[in-house]
Amino acid sequence: PALYYPYALLAISAVLSGGAIDWMGVCGIFAGHVYYFLDSVYPFMPGKSRVIYTPQMLIDLFRPTPPASEPSRRVGPGGAVNTSASNAPAPGFGLNLGSGLRQRITGGHSWGGGGQRLGGGD
Repeated sequence: PALYYPYALLAISAVLSGGAIDWMGVCGIFAGHVYYFLDSVYPFMPGKSRVIYTPQMLIDLFRPTPPASEPSRRVGPGGAVNTSASNAPAPGFGLNLGSGLRQRITGGHSWGGGGQRLGGGD
């Protein structure tokens, strides 16, 4: 099960390194346990409130894509913006780290089309 995966990686790392302790792995497991406690256990204790929040940057990065009924503004090949509804994203996680992130960074600008092929003799 996935529950034992970090410990298995820690054990494999110890075996491959000749018995040395992987302190980065230990710190990662500790940080995961602290996050789980502060996010999922502590807020539900009597008289306690939420202590840790997801950073707004991550919420914006993983924001769901618009529904298929709305025309989506997507960055196509060469940076050209396509606003057609036929290019609407497929349903799923809504995670679009490729063109959506590029559009947010560049503001949806077209930087000159498809470019020029190098080494063309024509």
